[in-house]
Amino acid sequence: MQVRVTLCQRAIEIVDDGRGCAVESTAGPGLAGLAERAAALGGRLIAGPAEAAGATQGFRLRVEVP
Repeated sequence: MQVRVTLCQRAIEIVDDGRGCAVESTAGPGLAGLAERAAALGGRLIAGPAEAAGATQGFRLRVEVP
């Protein structure tokens, strides 16, 4: 498995090429907590299939803040 981490001034994105998930998801206490912290800063959490990041399979987690 490979993982790509992209970090810029207002976002971090982690994409792996593993098994992935079937649908977009923010379920689970870890992701919910991360979404709450991003929202408190006016940002957002994106979590789901890596296809949105151009991968053929895997999982994508992205946090963006203004």
